[in-house]
Amino acid sequence: MADPDGYDLFLSHNRADKDWVRELGAEIEQQTIDGLPGSRPLKVFFDEWDIDIGENIIIRLNDGLRRSRFVACVLSPEFMASEWTSFEWTHVVAGDPTNKQKRIIPLLRRDVALNGVDQLDLCAPFKGANYIDFRKDNRYKSNFERLIRRIRGLPPLRGNTRPSSPILTGPAEPEEAGEPDSIREAILGNLLPVNFIPPQIFSAETPARDPAEIKATVRDASPFILRNGRLYTFADLRDQDRSLRNVIDVGTVEEDSLNDWLLDIDRSRYLVDLLRRCLIGHAAKLGIWQDKKKRFYFRPDKGKTRCLATPGDRGRTVAAEKKNANDEPFWVHYGVRMRFRRLANSFFLCVDPIFIFTVDGTNLIEGKAAGKLAKAWGGKQQNDSALRNVLFWSKALAMSGADDVSVRDEILVTTGAKAVRIRVLPAVSRLSYGIEFDNIKVQSLINQLDSKELETAAEDIVLEPIELDEEELVEEE
Repeated sequence: MADPDGYDLFLSHNRADKDWVRELGAEIEQQTIDGLPGSRPLKVFFDEWDIDIGENIIIRLNDGLRRSRFVACVLSPEFMASEWTSFEWTHVVAGDPTNKQKRIIPLLRRDVALNGVDQLDLCAPFKGANYIDFRKDNRYKSNFERLIRRIRGLPPLRGNTRPSSPILTGPAEPEEAGEPDSIREAILGNLLPVNFIPPQIFSAETPARDPAEIKATVRDASPFILRNGRLYTFADLRDQDRSLRNVIDVGTVEEDSLNDWLLDIDRSRYLVDLLRRCLIGHAAKLGIWQDKKKRFYFRPDKGKTRCLATPGDRGRTVAAEKKNANDEPFWVHYGVRMRFRRLANSFFLCVDPIFIFTVDGTNLIEGKAAGKLAKAWGGKQQNDSALRNVLFWSKALAMSGADDVSVRDEILVTTGAKAVRIRVLPAVSRLSYGIEFDNIKVQSLINQLDSKELETAAEDIVLEPIELDEEELVEEE
């Protein structure tokens, strides 16, 4: 971890590559030291940004080199011919001739000078060093990721390559039945990566002990949780216009960093709960209800069948009345269990599509009848149906309102501060083994929504309705 007043990377370059280096430096500074939202941003030394007018250039360069963890040398014919860049890299080589400390990071930018004549002629320590090849712009992203991993102190990623085949002197022995095939497999799951979480959490003491007390006082309050007499929220409680200030002791307002919360077990649980509260509010804006079991589902449209078309897809029925063999009516609803999960240093929204059943579109069916219905409806789904439903929910959540038809690649969840950003496409796992020829054309699947799933005939099931008050179906703490 670098000194807070130091630099992670010194960008040593010739002015011939300055525009490219400026863009590289700006993109590096958008990253964090560990990849977590809210952690310390990476910091580069770039002469335009770090040497002010009137400052002694040599002193500032020496200071930048001394306080930088790594020195990136942007290699080109102009770089090798420049006395200024020679001053910079020889400063490091003088103390570590073989780059044993791996402080120098060679970035190969160009083989030919901009004049079209001079050729790149590398000398020690660059001639024998493993470099990151930035010569081809179409490989920029993967090489940029290699550079960020080096700055973060992470080892190179290992590739997913097939195992080498043995030399056969006779007929090949057949693979055992049930053994996986040696193929590259990409697996889409039901985890949507969280791209951004607000970096600060605010809290204050409050006399309220029940969320309902606050909601009765503050209409349209930003999402919050109550823990041990304190109110926690992403909203800035120091803001004079913040309505939550009416239910807190403003003299007790504190600000914590997201990074500090991630290092504390209890606060990590608080964070998951706070994110869930934000998600509940987001779902409510889309007309998606939460029941007492914390499941989300679509209700009828004014007592009638409800249909929904997500951006780019044809519509599907999400709440419909059905009848069983005894001509008893009941309702089937598209539903989902959603919860935030932390895996290592990343957060995901876990999306688990289900069916929910009600007597009349509102009052839940529970007990054995609900179990039989769930088995009859959900048990018929294959992998492609399950994945299609995950994608349906991710795109439904990406809408900004119940009537929104615009296309987004992120789910934007309101917090009272900057929105939590969640990627629409699920996380992908890559394996070296799988089942050959058993695959789904994902792009085709994304564009295809089956509206016939709610048209399946209902089983002959005795309904066991559970009467619920309206308040019990509304979100609860």
